[in-house]
Parts: sequence; structure tokens; C-alpha cells
Amino acid sequence: MVSALCVLLVAGCVSFPMPRTYVLGAPLDTSSPATGSTPLNRIQLTSVSVPDYLDSEDILVRQGAHELHTSTTGQWGERLSAGLTHALSADLATHLPGYLVETGPPMDAMAWQLSVKVDSLDSWSDGHCVLSVQWTLRRAIGGAVQLDGQAVLVGKAEASAIAGDAAVISGIAATVAQLADTLAHAVIGSAPSASPPRS
Repeated sequence: MVSALCVLLVAGCVSFPMPRTYVLGAPLDTSSPATGSTPLNRIQLTSVSVPDYLDSEDILVRQGAHELHTSTTGQWGERLSAGLTHALSADLATHLPGYLVETGPPMDAMAWQLSVKVDSLDSWSDGHCVLSVQWTLRRAIGGAVQLDGQAVLVGKAEASAIAGDAAVISGIAATVAQLADTLAHAVIGSAPSASPPRS
């Protein structure tokens, strides 16, 4: 009886660390002043679509061929769809300095709308990440498709993030940066900044 009571007392004294909270986007760089942009250069990024099983605040890590492990030491600061949208918007703004990249409703009919759909996002504890994605660029209001495409992107964590949650986040962030670079090249190649026909 005494030994059982001691075990309960010791168990009650043990405290587990609170899980760390992670976001994909880097801190806002306030050292560079924002530049203006005309409506013809405006791109509205809609909310990035992700599979239902991924769209939560849980950090999910691949284990084996069919198992997903939920991290007990870290969590997202927002749902994954929101985190991907914010991070991709920020990365696109860096890769497309001649455009104003926004999220939310378009400001006017002359804006271009970019839709991104994640088919799968697999991350491993060593920072290896594979992203399968589709995208479409069209006039924000009643416009035909200007551009669509798909890609499978492979990223890896920075060397400083050896393993665990930090490596997983770093690998995903690197893959999102790759996606932004791919989308930026596609957008520039399709020249959507040219004046689209008015309806």
C-alpha cells in the first residue's frame, strides 16, 4: 500500500514539457520598405487546399509505408492549410518583386487569382519532404485559365536542423520555397502582368 502511494506521488510530481509551437513563415523583414504595385500586377492567392487528414494543428511525420506519427513535442500555430497559405504568399512576394501578392478576396476584377491544391505532403523525421501539388492561375473574376500545372517537389532540412520537429519544419519550409520558385517562373513565363481583355 505504501509503495503504491509513493508511485502515485512521484507520478504526480513528474511534469512534461509543453509542446513547442511552429509556423512555416519567416519573420517579416521590416528593413526593406514595401513597394507599390498597380492592379495589373496584383495576384490573389486563395487558401491552399490540403487533404483533410493533414489539415489540423498536429505535426504529422511519416513512419514506414503507411503510418503517420503525431508529434508529442511540437504543434502548428495554425491549421496546416493556413500555414501553407501564409508561407507560400510570403515566398511568392520574394520571388515576384514586380507583383503584389495578397490573400483573401481580390481587390478588383483586374487581379489574377492563383489556386494551389496539395495532393500529398509527406515528411520524415530527418527533414526529408515530398510535396505533390497542382495549381491554376486565372482572372479573379470570370476569367479563363491563364496557366495550370502540377509538380512533385522534394526538399530537405537545413544542415543545422538534424532531426525531430525542427528538421520536419525546415524540410517543409524548404519545399514550400521550391514551390514558390516554380510558381514564380511559371507566372513570369505566362506574362500575366500584361493587360488582360476586359469583359
